Formats: sequence, C-alpha cells, structure tokens
Amino acid sequence: MLKTIPVYLQILLLPLLFLPLPGSADQPPHLTTTITAPATKPLEHMSVDGNTLQAPLSTTTVEQKDLCPVVFLLEADYPQQKLLKDFSEMLRGAHEKASRYVTLYYLHSPELTLIIASNDDIKRDARTLLKSILPVIRVYLQEGQAELPQQVLDDTDALLNRIAYKSSLPLRELIRMAKSDIVKKTIFQELSITIVP
Repeated sequence: MLKTIPVYLQILLLPLLFLPLPGSADQPPHLTTTITAPATKPLEHMSVDGNTLQAPLSTTTVEQKDLCPVVFLLEADYPQQKLLKDFSEMLRGAHEKASRYVTLYYLHSPELTLIIASNDDIKRDARTLLKSILPVIRVYLQEGQAELPQQVLDDTDALLNRIAYKSSLPLRELIRMAKSDIVKKTIFQELSITIVP
C-alpha cells in the first residue's frame, strides 16, 4: 500500500554543533532500506511503500546507514563521529534547549541528509563547517568551555539560508527560529562557549 506523507525536518540551534549520531536511546527508528531524493527540487513530500522513500525525479541515493547528516558527512571517520555523539549526549543532560533540538534533529534527520546529499555545494560547505567545529568540541569536552569563532556562526547562517531554500515549510520555520537563537547568543553563554572574533 502506498502512502504519501509530508517530510518534516527541524534542525538544531547550531545544526552542526548539536548533531547526535545513531544509537542513542531517544532516536526514533529509521527506514531499513534506501532513500532517494531529487537533486534539484525542494523536498515537499515523499512516498513510502514500506521499503523505499522516493521523491519525484529522483537522482540522488542515500543509504539508510547514512540518514544521519554527521554519518553522511564524516563518512567512515568513526573517531570524529564518536566525538560528536559524546558531545551531543553531554549537552543533552546539561541543557534543556539543546536537548530539545537534539530530539527534533533525530526526528527529522532524513530530510536534512537528503538536502545535503542532493547539493554538492551544500555538502562541501557542511562538511567543511563540521570539520572546523570538531576542534572546538574536543576542547569543550576536555575543559567544559571553549571559544567559537564568529566566522563559524556566519558560515552556519549562510549554510542555513541555503538549506532553508530547499527544505519543507516546517524546516524553514525551524531554521528561522534557530537563526534567531544564534543571533541572541544566550545559549552560548549558558554553555560557557565564548564567541571570539
């Protein structure tokens, strides 16, 4: 039986800072097969036939194991994936707002992964941004505080704008909310993350 369902994706305050990885207790189950997405059109709806999610005019394939954007972007770099998982789990226990964003990320990570996979420029920039954040996360896990360059926030803002253009309406609304939180910078102060020039 074929059902059409809307795809909802809501992202994190800092989509690349608070990314959890598959395997946490709160992660909803994902599909067990392949997801296919359009390379050029925004994702609005996908069809589910029990085995495959397909959007019209599909040209990009993402395997089920890669439905997490971090796993997709870092590929087989398991130590870096573990670092981010440890970071997201630590934040989850320490900060209510970050925990909510992590939960929303788990719920909707397939659309974000498909958007990233469908656009080489977004994929390249997301991978670069993620890799630039890894040293900050390492320091934060060791010392309980860190410095985050303003340029990372500026690059995150630009990436969010490009993702929003290709996303579903719920994702665009959440991106707006996340961008507002990034501008306010309150969460960084609460987490002992100093924004530096």
